[in-house]
Amino acid sequence: EWVAFHEAVENLPDEAREVFNLTWYEGLSQEEIGEVLGLSVRTVKRRWQAARCQLYETLDGEPPS
Repeated sequence: EWVAFHEAVENLPDEAREVFNLTWYEGLSQEEIGEVLGLSVRTVKRRWQAARCQLYETLDGEPPS
């Protein structure tokens, strides 16, 4: 299940994947991500939400266990 999760992350659009990776794998806050990428926190939140929605759909609503 984790393999499918990581593959789904790799298939995210670049902008969403970048924010997802910094949040999920690097543990940065949305404010920190905004600073690193030169984005507003609002844009970071929007990209994070888009990534999560796409992953939810790709994984049929099932988080890896």
